[in-house]
Amino acid sequence: MSPNSSVHAIPNNQNRDRKRVKVYQLDSEGVWEDKGTGCVAVRDFTWIHVVHEDPLPPSTLNRHDGDPIPLLLKARIRKDADFIRQQDTLIVWTEEDGTDMALSFQEQEGCNDLWTLINDIKKKLAAGVSVPGELLQRNCQISYIDSLSGPDIDALPHSSEEEDNSQDELLRRSGDAYPSLPTPSMGAIKEIEETVFAASKGAYGRNQLSKFILAENYVEKLLPLLEMCEDMESTDELYSLSHIVKMIVFLNEPKIYEYILQDDVFPVIVGMLEYDREYPSAQSSYRQQVSSAQFKQLIPIPDTSIASKITQTYRLQFLRDTALARMLDDSTFAALNSMVFFNQVDIVGWFVGSNGAGEEYLSKVIGVLNEEIEEADGGVTRDEVVLFLHELSTVAKGMQVTLRANYYRMMAKLGLFAIFDYTLGHDNIKIRLAAAAILASILDHDPSLVRSFCLAQVKQKQPQLLISLLISRFLSDPDPGLQSQMCELIRIILETDESALNGPGAALSAISSNDSDTDDFLNLFYEKCMENLVRPVLDLETHMMESMEPQKASLCVHVCSLLCYIIKSHSYRSKYYVLGSAITAKVILLLRAKDSYVRLAAVRVFRTCFGMKDEFYNRHLLKHDIFSAILQCFKDTNGKYNLLNSACLDIFEFIRKENIKSLVTNIVQHHKSMFADVDYVETFKNLVLRYEQNNEGPTVGLGAEDDGSKDAEKTKPDGWAKMDNDEEAYFNEDDDENGAESNTSSSHLVVPTIASSTDAEVGSSATVVSPSSGLFKRSASPLGLVDYEDDDDDDDIFSSRQRALSTPASQVGSSTPTAAASSGRVSFTLNSSSSASAKRRRTASVSSEDGGEGK
Repeated sequence: MSPNSSVHAIPNNQNRDRKRVKVYQLDSEGVWEDKGTGCVAVRDFTWIHVVHEDPLPPSTLNRHDGDPIPLLLKARIRKDADFIRQQDTLIVWTEEDGTDMALSFQEQEGCNDLWTLINDIKKKLAAGVSVPGELLQRNCQISYIDSLSGPDIDALPHSSEEEDNSQDELLRRSGDAYPSLPTPSMGAIKEIEETVFAASKGAYGRNQLSKFILAENYVEKLLPLLEMCEDMESTDELYSLSHIVKMIVFLNEPKIYEYILQDDVFPVIVGMLEYDREYPSAQSSYRQQVSSAQFKQLIPIPDTSIASKITQTYRLQFLRDTALARMLDDSTFAALNSMVFFNQVDIVGWFVGSNGAGEEYLSKVIGVLNEEIEEADGGVTRDEVVLFLHELSTVAKGMQVTLRANYYRMMAKLGLFAIFDYTLGHDNIKIRLAAAAILASILDHDPSLVRSFCLAQVKQKQPQLLISLLISRFLSDPDPGLQSQMCELIRIILETDESALNGPGAALSAISSNDSDTDDFLNLFYEKCMENLVRPVLDLETHMMESMEPQKASLCVHVCSLLCYIIKSHSYRSKYYVLGSAITAKVILLLRAKDSYVRLAAVRVFRTCFGMKDEFYNRHLLKHDIFSAILQCFKDTNGKYNLLNSACLDIFEFIRKENIKSLVTNIVQHHKSMFADVDYVETFKNLVLRYEQNNEGPTVGLGAEDDGSKDAEKTKPDGWAKMDNDEEAYFNEDDDENGAESNTSSSHLVVPTIASSTDAEVGSSATVVSPSSGLFKRSASPLGLVDYEDDDDDDDIFSSRQRALSTPASQVGSSTPTAAASSGRVSFTLNSSSSASAKRRRTASVSSEDGGEGK
């Protein structure tokens, strides 16, 4: 029987079941709709028919005996139709009218037979050959089923890229090792595009296509087509050629990547990618960008494989971030990232490897920057060295912790930290940004490395500390972005372990620990650097507030943010500084600034002080009549709903909720007239109510134990509860208006010294905050202190604290490390002089926690 007139029947039930399918159609809402169950057949050479299974009598379906069984589906096999095989039993395609259809087979063998037949017919149609009848006789004779026999078919499965091992059996049965692509030529580009596109739809097809491309060296055969198409101005072929290359890249085959990244191949590949069918009027210039990016070796790298990996990594990043950025899928992006990462691991590993070649290379490079070598071959400049170290540090930042720790340990030994003397003050913003990025990568790994280096500088009596240099550049850099970055770097350097360094007993706990670098560094910072850091605020005068320059205003905002941080983090050190300097009065001046963001920064400082719930702070601020300034700032907002207005309200709401009685009383008794007319919020009414409740005496809801100051005392560390009578007298003394400038020395409690304005570096005179200076007046009822039975140890505790805090900064880091701390060392190389002609280097060995783990 001819296939044009009928379809041959297969009598056995097994063959009947393997041709049994469910038909699905994708509706407008993206949901697959079940159209029914039937049996599939191929008729008239190119038509797929699915005949409806008829379980009901003909009369029920309004048909008579002998009428044709109704068709569920009639679809034509076209050479331009994209039939997609998914999983083992699913074939999906799009009709000419745009409707998405799917056939879900009950048996895998039936899907295999139809899929093979569809591919054979499409190949014949593409070649312009009529489909012979014998082609349809091969494993494609399909019967119509007269009854619903066999089990029901499951719902349409979701598509998956993972294929069964049964695909290998299918491949052997088909007799093809992998799909065959036409020989590359101008006339075959369209066919190549269609074949590659069809094969790329599934994981199995991509795998076989990759094998064919590698076996036939197919990419090399495609390269000449670019020049031919451009010479003939064949735009359509250029678009197709670009599409072919993209699909080959998306195969994610490492060996294909290695080939296209070769020196003579890569420019041609990116040239093909310049053409995009979606953006016909916007041709890119990838070839020009690649040719202009030349790999320059400061000093020739002895290992050619490492030099090759550096070039390859750049090209992979170019594909990922530029040439293919618009159309990358997750799998290709991950494949490119993986190759980049492993290349970078090999590169950094070579520099820190045990063979010493990488270390010797870096020693020569850093020697150029430190001027120990005048100039390397090829005219290498110091700026080029900085940019090289910036790129290398950026790569090392993404490495594993152990490799990263080895890298920074080696760089510290070679003198990396000494480069900042030259780079942070450079005239070129590009060099300063690179230096800031290098320092940021070090701090991201382990801030203690920078702190230890500063202590090593003190021990070696260096003329300028790294932290002082960073503060100086922070205060003077004209670029606002870099200024903000340096502010963040300073904050990271000042980070401390609050559990170990909190309260007056912190010095004792730090001394008793194996590593006191952080405590020594903070002593150094408050003695030599703190005054210089807040200098922009200390220099403020009243007449400056109305006409403050933007750069000055931005600097004051950054200083205020750092003040907020150190108040919260440095506890007793920051408290001694705030109470013993003029910083509070100067920050109050900022509340009169013209710009609202400057006033907001000042409000945040005072909110931080109140948030500490410390009566010492509270009385100090009351002495400066802080609420008059804050309420005036609040009134100046004219009730506008903005951040400054809300920040001011937050202070009073916090005081009310925490019931800090001394502050509540002061606000209501002395400043009620300033907020009496504020009725658009309930904050001040509730504050007055809180004051009245406090004066009524203990109640059920608000008793004597609800005192905010007592709550604050309960949360203080033990050290505050053990203050002796001399220190208590210090906070009870009357003070004068110039108490912040008192130079009277302490007789019992030694506190950190504050560097004078005449010299922020070594050798500066110091102002000492003493107990007799009387910073503020003590209230009639002293703070309640915790009464411990064992008071005999108080003298020992505070004598230990006195010895710790009285250690001058010039002696920091000079003591011999303990045996427990000497297990690991980081060796720092320092310059003995900032002079350009200096050729000597001295090495200071500073004890630090080793072991390869970053912070």
